[in-house]
Amino acid sequence: MNDLITIEELCEELKLEKSWVYQRTRINKIPCIRFGKYLRFRLSDVVEYFEKGESNGESNLSDNANP
Repeated sequence: MNDLITIEELCEELKLEKSWVYQRTRINKIPCIRFGKYLRFRLSDVVEYFEKGESNGESNLSDNANP
């Protein structure tokens, strides 16, 4: 599995709060892999997701959870 990281590692890498990341994963705003109750991330997928949002003129880092 291509470099899966935990939520703690993702938060540290991106300087984000864990609660913010959990909220975004619950509403499918951040790509993740679920193993039952456990979440894993590919840092490259998450960074690409945020970059695509920014290139479309929207911010995927927004606090606004509604599209």
